[in-house]
Amino acid sequence: MPKVPPYDTGKIKIGCRYDPPLRDQYNPDQDWIQEWLLGIEKDWFEKTENLIEYAIYIIVIYSVLTLLGRP
Repeated sequence: MPKVPPYDTGKIKIGCRYDPPLRDQYNPDQDWIQEWLLGIEKDWFEKTENLIEYAIYIIVIYSVLTLLGRP
């Protein structure tokens, strides 16, 4: 990552020791909360991806319960 050049005022250099952050500051939960507060709708691909993920979870839970003898 290229370093940001400092601002030179003549006497001092502002930002000469500044290192930009190396990673994204937000996790997926924070992104979801921000999108929800701003009213941003997800596109159809993300909605479909989430539905498939939830369906897999339900199938796995049902299979485990069935194997344990609790249908």
